[in-house]
Amino acid sequence: MANEASTMQPNYATPPGATLRDVLDALGMTQAELAERAGRPERTISQIVTGKRQITAETALEFERVLGTPADFWTRREASYRAGLVRLEERKRLLADEAPLARDFPYAAMAKLGWVEPTRDPVERAGNLLGFFGVASLKLLDDQPAAIYRVGTCREPSQCALMAWLRAGQLAAYGIDAGDFSTPALRECIPDLRAMTMAPRGELRARLRQMFAERGVAFVVVPHLPKTAAHGATHWLGSSKVVLQLSLRYRWADIFWFSLFHELGHVLLHGKREVYVNHTDREHEGPEAEADDFAAGTLIPEREYAAFIEARPIRGIAVREFAQEIGVHPGIVVGRLQHDRVIKRSDMNALRQQYRWED
Repeated sequence: MANEASTMQPNYATPPGATLRDVLDALGMTQAELAERAGRPERTISQIVTGKRQITAETALEFERVLGTPADFWTRREASYRAGLVRLEERKRLLADEAPLARDFPYAAMAKLGWVEPTRDPVERAGNLLGFFGVASLKLLDDQPAAIYRVGTCREPSQCALMAWLRAGQLAAYGIDAGDFSTPALRECIPDLRAMTMAPRGELRARLRQMFAERGVAFVVVPHLPKTAAHGATHWLGSSKVVLQLSLRYRWADIFWFSLFHELGHVLLHGKREVYVNHTDREHEGPEAEADDFAAGTLIPEREYAAFIEARPIRGIAVREFAQEIGVHPGIVVGRLQHDRVIKRSDMNALRQQYRWED
């Protein structure tokens, strides 16, 4: 979230010399008289008034003695002025260098989700995006050593949206107190995870978060951001904490669970250096195909599934009985049957659930 105070800064900087001029006018004192009383050349006072020379701590103390104004008043005014000059230069840089890059990000959608402050000012947008990503320049996103940014460059708007969605997951994960990652402990909880496909939706989020956190996994659900086409992602925070991130893109429970086990497959099967993003609308190969196989086989054992689809015709009561036998929600079976085109996409949707909760 952008710092609200930063968006209220003026787009100008007034030198402390302007205040000095007002003080002299109020006292009826000329710059020449001040110079004489302070033991300074008149030119020095003139340069301070016009902002060409800084008020040093020594000069501030002299002004205190001559004008009766506390020295720290002048040093604060000087510091504020110099900071204002830096802000103005930074504004010029943001407008020239960062604002064009910021246009590639779905800022309005991010603001609607509360990730950044809503604004139409291009400089404020650029500054808020820098704060959101935690970088000095949006150009650095392509060169970050952290694996989270190894998903492409900002040449395509979808890649910028994807980076924003991943970053939101990373920020959410920072707030989760998770133990050290444990592969054996994570494998041991798989039966419990399968059983949770039948759990009431209301208690699901808290149970999943706690179960994963105890095993070094930060489980987060980040609302889908347009043009990411992402159902889930896996990325690491250091070597002892992994982020398992889902989007609820279509809200179907069977897609949610397949995405969860897909990402779990990455955690258990693949390395810690890469980011894995699950685009289930695409054909998968390599690690993504391996994660697909892990999810499918874990949710519905292949041997039992093959035997089930051989026993046609497939009807709703048979799906319920088969789901009960293998210990998953019937919607999981329906989703698999639809995906494999054993039944039509429109068949048995009454057995499927939808999730409408979000982190």
